[in-house]
Amino acid sequence: MNHYKFKLNNTMKNSIKAIFCKFGLILLLAMFSIAGRAQVGQYTMSISSATTSSNTIDVSLSITVTNPAGGMRFGGFQTGINYNTAIVNGGTITASYVGGKSAELSAMNTAAVNTATAGQIRLPIQALTGSNGVDMAQGTTLSLGTYRITNSVGWSTSNANLWLQNVLVSGKTNSVVNGYPFGANSPAASYSTTITTSLNGNTVPTLVLSHTQAAPYSLAVGQVCASTASQTAMTEVTCFGGSNGSSTITLSPVPTVASITYTVDGGTAQNATLVSGAFTVSNLTAGAHEIIISNTGCSNVTASSVSVGGPSQLTNSTIETACDTFTWAVNGQTYTTTGTYTGTTTNESGCSVEETLNLTINTSVVYYADADGDGFGNASSSTNACSQPAGYVTDNTDCDDTRDTAYPGAPELANSLDDDCDGAIDEGLTPASPGVTNLTVCVGSPSVTLTATALP
Repeated sequence: MNHYKFKLNNTMKNSIKAIFCKFGLILLLAMFSIAGRAQVGQYTMSISSATTSSNTIDVSLSITVTNPAGGMRFGGFQTGINYNTAIVNGGTITASYVGGKSAELSAMNTAAVNTATAGQIRLPIQALTGSNGVDMAQGTTLSLGTYRITNSVGWSTSNANLWLQNVLVSGKTNSVVNGYPFGANSPAASYSTTITTSLNGNTVPTLVLSHTQAAPYSLAVGQVCASTASQTAMTEVTCFGGSNGSSTITLSPVPTVASITYTVDGGTAQNATLVSGAFTVSNLTAGAHEIIISNTGCSNVTASSVSVGGPSQLTNSTIETACDTFTWAVNGQTYTTTGTYTGTTTNESGCSVEETLNLTINTSVVYYADADGDGFGNASSSTNACSQPAGYVTDNTDCDDTRDTAYPGAPELANSLDDDCDGAIDEGLTPASPGVTNLTVCVGSPSVTLTATALP
């Protein structure tokens, strides 16, 4: 017997591999289409999330029953996850399943992920037999697991632009779902973007994909992302209740992408540009703040221990005593009663000062002039005062404020004047002999006594 050895070159190997891939896909579609040409259901396959490290991308997939209202039985899937080849950076790509399937899909086999085609990781059919199929009510979502794409070197800085294969292309795995009627083991049917059904009078694909080449999942790769952020400098608020404080936030490690957005205490997003990994947040009030930083392609980072200082409320207290009324310069108001009053002023720094006035109002008294100092005042000359002015008394009964011998109750003198302020002159005074007035005149020595007789 003759034995022949054949040496296949790479071109022949690739051709044979392509033939088998095509045959496998045709067999899959044929298997999924057993009595399945009258599909009335619709699934949605989604890239539910994607994260990246310096050389890995984790892609999580999910499946949802969109229609009909009665639900469907899920029986397996296959798909190709496409990525932008510009991110490969000359490295070698490998891929694997890392877990995360819903517990309901534990019986579904996990096939080895194929990376032979540049720009796509190919997930071969992962099937459930009819009896192991999972009934899903309309709107129910199950996790198909997380698949990791690993690069032997770091990613180039670019966007991975992930999407699910939605057309038949040689060398790539199209997205297909195997399904059954709800609660039944048969008939099996295949669902894809190229197989349609009629729903509510409209022709629609039996499989909807969350991300396609026209609308990929955006994931920036090849960039350094900050894992922490903290306050490294702070400017206090100038005045109590003000909002001119600031905080400098520094991210670590320094992100590759300098453009960020941030929110303060859940407010509106604002833009900033990092300088050496730092940026400054202005217009802050005194106190603690929560600042959340977003950087495209990276997870959000919350700045820790952000706190802005500031002064306490300035206060000032004034004690005043006034007679009858007091006008306070703080607010221009005039007060007539004792009490505590408040107002606000602004100091030279532009800060508000809470003013307090402790006011005592004394009631004034009428005082009368006492020009002759006899203790009796002139009713026609008075003043109001809260304390007795010099030269004034509270009495107003003096009938002659030019003589200190004239006042109510004063001795009446024979002087043709009203001395006791009773309105009468020299009343009650009688000479020694009627009609005679004795007058002694001293002129040198001896004295001479003169006697004058009043005429009738």
